[in-house]
Amino acid sequence: MQNIVNTHHWLMNRNPTIKLIVLIASTLSVSFIFDPWRPFILWSSTLIFLYIITPYSFCELVSQQRPFFWLASIIFIVNLITRHGESLWQFGIINITREGMSVGMSLAFRALYIGLLSIAFIKSTNPVSLMTSLNQHAKLSAKVSYAVLTGFRMVQFLKHDWQIILAAQQIRNDHQESKSCFKYFKKSLIALRMYRKALFALLVNAIRRSERIAFSLETRGLGLTPRTIWQPVPLTVIDWLFGVFTLVFVLSIILGYYLIVSNRL
Repeated sequence: MQNIVNTHHWLMNRNPTIKLIVLIASTLSVSFIFDPWRPFILWSSTLIFLYIITPYSFCELVSQQRPFFWLASIIFIVNLITRHGESLWQFGIINITREGMSVGMSLAFRALYIGLLSIAFIKSTNPVSLMTSLNQHAKLSAKVSYAVLTGFRMVQFLKHDWQIILAAQQIRNDHQESKSCFKYFKKSLIALRMYRKALFALLVNAIRRSERIAFSLETRGLGLTPRTIWQPVPLTVIDWLFGVFTLVFVLSIILGYYLIVSNRL
C-alpha cells in the first residue's frame, strides 16, 4: 500500500503524539454511536479533508480502504439479518428489520471511519519519530518506547525471514521429489508439513533475535540514566491547533446531530 502522504506534505510534518491523541479520541467518540448519520458524516468529512491535504485523488483514497470495505460489508450483513425489531422485509427465515439496518449501517460506517483514520496515521507517521515524540512529549519511559520500537523493527524482518525459510525448504523438497514420484494429495501433505516447520523455524528465529536485542539494550544501560535525544521532534503551535480543531470538529458533529434530533423529538 502506498504512503498516503509524501515526506514533504503537511500531515507528515505534524507531531506524532498529537496525531495519536486525535486518533484515539476520535475512535472513542464514535464507540457508543448507533445511528448511521454521524459516522457517515465523519467518514465523508475525513475523506474530503485528506483529499485537500494530500496529493491523491478521491478514488485513490477510497481504494486505500478496500480491506475495510469488506469488513464493513460483513458487519452490515450480519446485523441486517440477525437483529430483532420492526420487520421491513422477510423471505423465509431471513427477516430484515429497521433496527438491524440502522445499527448495521452505523457499525459499517464506524469501521470505515476508524479504518481511514488508522491508515492516515500509519502512512503519515514515522515509527522512530512516534516513539521519540512519545518519550519526549508524552513522558513515556525509555524502556517502553525503545521496546515498542524494537518490536516494530523485528516485525519488519519477519516477512524476509519467512521467504528465506520457505526458499530453503523448497530446495530440499525439490531434491526429494527428484528421487520419487508423489501424488497430488501427498504433495499437499508435504506442503502443509513444510509450512508447519517453517512457522516453527520462524518462531525460534524471532525468539533468538529478541534475546540478542534485549541483551544489547541491557548492556547499553537502557533505563538506568536519563536518555538524550539525537533528533528531537518539534511540537509547534500549528500542531496544537491541528489537534484542537480536529477534536472540536468531531465533537461538534456528534453533539450537533444529537441536539437536532432532540429538538425534533
